[in-house]
Amino acid sequence: MKDCFVIMPFSTTSAAHSRSYWNNFYKGFLQLALKSCGYKATRADARTGCISQNVISQLAYSRIVLAVLTDFNPNVLWELGVRHSMSKRTIMLLENTSPIPFSFGEFAVLKYHEGDLQDFSRGLKRFLSEAERPDPKDSPIARYLTNEVTSIVVNRAIGLRNHAVALIREAPTFESAIKSVQELQDTLSADVEQVSVIARDMLYVHARTTHRGAISKTWFRDEASEGKPLYPEMLGKGDGCKLARVIWHGNPETKGQGRWSVLAYDTIQLPPDCIHAQCLVVAEAHFRL
Repeated sequence: MKDCFVIMPFSTTSAAHSRSYWNNFYKGFLQLALKSCGYKATRADARTGCISQNVISQLAYSRIVLAVLTDFNPNVLWELGVRHSMSKRTIMLLENTSPIPFSFGEFAVLKYHEGDLQDFSRGLKRFLSEAERPDPKDSPIARYLTNEVTSIVVNRAIGLRNHAVALIREAPTFESAIKSVQELQDTLSADVEQVSVIARDMLYVHARTTHRGAISKTWFRDEASEGKPLYPEMLGKGDGCKLARVIWHGNPETKGQGRWSVLAYDTIQLPPDCIHAQCLVVAEAHFRL
């Protein structure tokens, strides 16, 4: 199942919404609706004081974030602002008896009624489908920037890498892992982001079907560094991020056509019974200049 990070109140926010109400709402409504859509809900632990580093990481790198706006809790609104400034794919929820404020009216807000879980689940499925599109228009900050700011591109790359890594680690076999990551790749737009998996120099997952199965030690050349291959560097470091103007495999026909991209990569140790000891996962998020 895919992960969905939920930002919502923990303590009492109104006479009708106590701490126990929010716990029941999360466990008996949100979790069930998300599960019916193929997603696993996660949220931060109840906390006081400063927002934790883990929450900031979840807001930045989670592929999907769901924000419960009901009662307009200050912590939720603050976290929503952080999310909008750092990434896309955010769904806002509001109780059906609450009016949508003017500042939220330009973007879709999913209304819910706790007495109708089935209807809410249908609506949530539509919103999740929209959020999973290659370039969703749900961040008011990203929407009004002519060029995407670096932080958004970096966070897209890291979030995609983490998603692909999780799919590989959860899969029972290498073959099923490759199938899951390829299915993820097939939902992406190569003009925005893409993910690749390499094991023993062979490309198993890639946006271009003609590249799959090819073997090379010079994947990911950096045109900004005179065509230096980045693949050996990523293998050596194991994990990290890299800004590069990427061309693939040193193809002379691609000279001068490199795209500025952020590459987030990680080396995954595979089970002993696998045909490979490890694989390299590389997620690319491209700048739209």
